[in-house]
Amino acid sequence: MANKTNKQMLEELQGTLIDIASNTPEEKFELLRGDIAWVKEAVEKLHRRLYNPDDGVVVKVNRNTEFRRDLEKQREQGKGIGTVRSDLRQLITWKSSINRAMWIAYSLLLGLMLKLLFNIGF
Repeated sequence: MANKTNKQMLEELQGTLIDIASNTPEEKFELLRGDIAWVKEAVEKLHRRLYNPDDGVVVKVNRNTEFRRDLEKQREQGKGIGTVRSDLRQLITWKSSINRAMWIAYSLLLGLMLKLLFNIGF
């Protein structure tokens, strides 16, 4: 097939020109623009997640740091976890004594109501 007709050569040239036109930098730039838009959107989402003033990562880290510093100050002042435990024990003891007092008060009130209701004399 060394001898090609003019029609075959024109078709081959036309196919080559179409291939060249389809691989122009313009189309590649459009693809890159789409990729860049996706990356820009991802960066914006990450930025919002990091710097959100209500529940962003930076805010959480700052709160954690503040809590840790307060805990260290309490330890320096002698108010560590031991004092919290003792305060909790005292609170539980107080609650149980209040519960006992309330049961006694309810029992007395129920007894008085029954006495008045049935006129039981003591």
